Amino acid sequence: MNSLLAVAQVQTKYRHIDFRTVYDFGTLSIQQQARLFNDADAIIMVHGAQMANSIFSVEGTMFVELGCRVFEFLGSQNYLKLIGGKYTMVQFCWNGEGFLFGLGSGEGFHD
Repeated sequence: MNSLLAVAQVQTKYRHIDFRTVYDFGTLSIQQQARLFNDADAIIMVHGAQMANSIFSVEGTMFVELGCRVFEFLGSQNYLKLIGGKYTMVQFCWNGEGFLFGLGSGEGFHD
């Protein structure tokens, strides 16, 4: 992730973006976690319990969830409708013979 951010930060089109990297959500208070999600326009992270913080996000936040076995909790149309978010999952798994790659997406509905 650090190498990806380093490449993005030197490109002119990304210089105005404030990238934040969190390695361990357990070191942050609930208030700090809520603020990070509430301030974010987009969140890219590995599948895990920390995604529950998405409830603190604002309408229109884009989520990209990475993992081998992604269960699409955030990709649920009912949940996306609740938070008004957009979602993409990226699955990348080794099956013993080669890597399997998959994408999925969803978007919240607006009344």
